[in-house]
Amino acid sequence: MRKIVQLPPQVAERIAAGEVVERPASVVKELVENAVDAGAAAIAISLRKGGKDLIRVQDDGAGIPAGELPLAVARYATSKITGLEDLWRVTTLGFRGEALASIGQVAELTITSGTGGGEGAAITVKGGVASGVRPAACPRGTIVEVRDLFFTVPARRKFLKQDAAEFARAAEWVTRIALSTPRAGFTLEHDGKTVWKIPSDATLAERVSMLFGPEAGAKLLAVEGGGAIEVRGAVARPEVWRRDRRAINFFVNGRHVRDAMLNQALAEGFRGCMVPGRFPVAVLGVLIDPARIDVNVHPAKAEIKFAAGAEVFQAVVRAVRAALAKLGPRAIEAAARPADTAAFSAAPAGGGRAEFSARLASAQEGLPARVAPRRAPADSAPLAPPAPAAPAAAPAPARILQVARSYLVRETAQGIEIVDQHALHEKMLFAAISARLAEGPLPMQELFFPVPVRLRPEEIAEIEERRAALESCGLRVEIRGPETALVLSVPAFGETGDPEGLLRDLLRDLGAGGAGAAPSLAARLACGLAVKAGRTLSAGEAADLLGRADGMEGVDTCPHGRPTKLVLGFAELRKHFDRL
Repeated sequence: MRKIVQLPPQVAERIAAGEVVERPASVVKELVENAVDAGAAAIAISLRKGGKDLIRVQDDGAGIPAGELPLAVARYATSKITGLEDLWRVTTLGFRGEALASIGQVAELTITSGTGGGEGAAITVKGGVASGVRPAACPRGTIVEVRDLFFTVPARRKFLKQDAAEFARAAEWVTRIALSTPRAGFTLEHDGKTVWKIPSDATLAERVSMLFGPEAGAKLLAVEGGGAIEVRGAVARPEVWRRDRRAINFFVNGRHVRDAMLNQALAEGFRGCMVPGRFPVAVLGVLIDPARIDVNVHPAKAEIKFAAGAEVFQAVVRAVRAALAKLGPRAIEAAARPADTAAFSAAPAGGGRAEFSARLASAQEGLPARVAPRRAPADSAPLAPPAPAAPAAAPAPARILQVARSYLVRETAQGIEIVDQHALHEKMLFAAISARLAEGPLPMQELFFPVPVRLRPEEIAEIEERRAALESCGLRVEIRGPETALVLSVPAFGETGDPEGLLRDLLRDLGAGGAGAAPSLAARLACGLAVKAGRTLSAGEAADLLGRADGMEGVDTCPHGRPTKLVLGFAELRKHFDRL
């Protein structure tokens, strides 16, 4: 056991800096929040190499007097609180007095600021060592430049992701602040290119359109809930949805927060209006007495505590339900129908049974032995049912009934079998895709009409970063601008009715599990490519699906563990109807 000693100031300061500055996005967040607190009406953010080489934030806010610049870069120096009691009534985004000092510990930080008249001053901090204050020409406002991030802690820099990924994280923070600060305009640049520009007079709907797509902006519903806890903002109509929570933004007294309780309240507000597994587009601000929240529970101020959590929960639920009630009951019922129907409404019918059968057949190639089908004789028709193990009289063709466009019902030797068409096809594809991924990239099928997809800057960056992994999954994507991509090909398996959804799902899974998580990717691909609930199957298509499954083992559950079929035996039926 080593002797207990007090850490040298330099070591302690670097450790403290590491709590505040995790990556370039942390710096962007702190600097833009400072600009907002300074009352800026125009904020320009520029990054180079994802922020690793340069982060520059310029605002037209109040500015910092020359005599206060040394204090601005000192630890625990701030203009936003003066005493302990102020911690319980924080009304600004920043308040801890750590950000600039922490940035100066791990980078080269230069602040140039003016309070009016064109004259200003500048100070530089490099590796925790501050220069003297020097005169500098500067309009009213502040320019902060951060260069060579983590040069004092190269181990931290080594663990940063690729430039595109780091820029994506930073852009996400700018997006959040742009949504919560309606009075300010924002410009975002990366490597000399303008990613987007939001004027200061842009409405919330216009900002949502720029950041989440025109459909979301055009279908916003105003949310207004008064009382001691106010809930203001907007949610998109239920038919506009996402596959994850990245389009959900909560702000408490103007501060973006991550809070499970608020997410649950939003989900409760949408209950009955949105299919489970889908997430709304939402920009909601909660206005509450600052004394009833604690914003000092997280080093990055991303989490808060409520003194009245139940009241906040109910306020959000009421406000969201009131907004959705404007649609009327018919609109809500339509939005609450099984989600996968919509995904296929735009898909061409294709070649009917022949095309569907060919896709089913592709799922059989390369199957591992444990789920391999029993092969029909070589001279038989490709789509013929498997030959029986021993000669027997050919049974009459089984009649198959599709129920609710989701379940297939047929009579078997044991009784009545009810099959979930999506779950069954999903498991068949999962087996085939898993085997093909083990051998190499999946085969691609070029789309006759490429599918345009509107994406946020960080999603475009994710495509660039994960292009090789996407192509190994059979998805070829071409970037056509700062907000647009074209899906050019999809995996040559199963259905192709929703290339956009498949792209978004894969980006989410690749981001969560990395490019090497083959089982997760196979499950995601199988789910996206399998015939959906709500897809009407012809008699031939239904027979092909069940016939191929009859020759396979291990298809009683889908990749997620849910059952694919239910069998009601004849004995059970006789017992139910008192016919024993």
